[in-house]
Amino acid sequence: MAFGEECDELARRRVDEPGAADHDRGDRLVAVRVLSHDRCVVGAVPDVVFDTFDAELVEFALQHRAESATGPPVEIDPADDFRRLLGHARCNDAGADVFPVGLHTRGAHGDVAGSGWQTGTMTTPESDSSVYLARLAKVRAAMAVSDIDTLLLSVGHDLPYLTGYTAMPLERLTMLVVPRDAGATMVIPALEAPRVRQVPGVFDLLPWGETQDPTAIVAGLAAGSGRVAVGDQMWARFLVELLPQLPGAEYTRAVDVVGPLRMSKDQAEIDALAAAGAAVDRIAGELQRGEIPLVGRTEAEVSAHLGRRILEEGHDKVNFAIVAAGENAASPHHHAGSRVIREHEIVLCDFGGTMNGYCSDTTRCVFTGEPIAEVAEAYAVLHEAQRVGVEAGTVGTPCEEIDRATRRVIDDAGYGDFFIHRTGHGIGMEEHEDPYIVEGNTLPLEAGHAYSVEPGIYVPGKWGMRLEDIVVATADGPVALNNSDHSLVGVG
Repeated sequence: MAFGEECDELARRRVDEPGAADHDRGDRLVAVRVLSHDRCVVGAVPDVVFDTFDAELVEFALQHRAESATGPPVEIDPADDFRRLLGHARCNDAGADVFPVGLHTRGAHGDVAGSGWQTGTMTTPESDSSVYLARLAKVRAAMAVSDIDTLLLSVGHDLPYLTGYTAMPLERLTMLVVPRDAGATMVIPALEAPRVRQVPGVFDLLPWGETQDPTAIVAGLAAGSGRVAVGDQMWARFLVELLPQLPGAEYTRAVDVVGPLRMSKDQAEIDALAAAGAAVDRIAGELQRGEIPLVGRTEAEVSAHLGRRILEEGHDKVNFAIVAAGENAASPHHHAGSRVIREHEIVLCDFGGTMNGYCSDTTRCVFTGEPIAEVAEAYAVLHEAQRVGVEAGTVGTPCEEIDRATRRVIDDAGYGDFFIHRTGHGIGMEEHEDPYIVEGNTLPLEAGHAYSVEPGIYVPGKWGMRLEDIVVATADGPVALNNSDHSLVGVG
């Protein structure tokens, strides 16, 4: 069995057999995989957490890495906290971005490498209880309108939005129980409780021990509920275990309650998004000035460079760093690999991370040399489509009209068949969240909605291009949070 296959098999066994004797070797192999810039667990076992990587494991992994010399170099800060490194890479299911596999974390906040999760108490613009209490009050009002008795939130970003705490995606259940007419309670594994910063008046903390049934505890808190709203990212196993313990309850999605609140960013959230956007703009400027070498380097090497710069610019973690050269740029979700970047080709870079709890996301293309006529002509169309899309984002405009605006420009120029994804996605605590800028979404924009405008043109086997800004709808018109050069810049 190959090394990677052995790691994946041991990882699965770790999940299926919690007491297995080979956990120590499994942990070591997982650590090697993480530090070898490779996947730990493939899609068959999503969101697996391997906790408590101690210094010995890291040393073992580094030694193995030095001996095997596999994968691109990984720079490691000795001060980093490796206790919560993960080997699983979570990919987004829709839209033009992807989380690359690798070691992308500052480690100061219990971050997850390449997973999109930041665990523990988050550093966000919302730090006092009044913000969370106000949000909970709005949630309860929405629950009343929808006749929902209890809201159940586990893993995902609704939980930190209401409490400031991000649960690790563990087999041990963490659940915020929010009754419509009573105080909220966070049910949490006892060993995770010390990581929670209790916010006065927002929720009570109820730790559970290893021999207790947490779903029974949740069911007790939700007893008598006729309608229950559950978070979209709650693990199915917990919902299946909960169903027989709340007989007769009707279930619905919590996003219908919390989603509209999260879509409308307040000024502190907009400021956080703007700061994150300015940080990646500085990196885009370096790329466009030729300060990030391209020709002769692999896509993976440039991706790692972008990742390091994202952290250096103040982000807590890297969410993605797509680098796609030439024909690879025709794949919107291209994973940066061993392809060497050559002269006289387009290079698409789509990158972002999380800073103080809020996300950045920008895409810029450069050309290694003087852009050829075919690419330059298509890019002029793309540039105009993106400009029109940004300007279309006025308050009251349905989201689908922004998509139609960008698509109309590209269709009229004859490239319509090569624009193969929606125009954009919402952004905030998550890289992709409501509102989605896509045909069929008739939701009118409101002040405070933050979203991407990122049309693309992709010609299979030849080249691809995308241009992306984050935009906030305001009463005075759309405001772009990314302001680096929008031109197709030629670099040496």
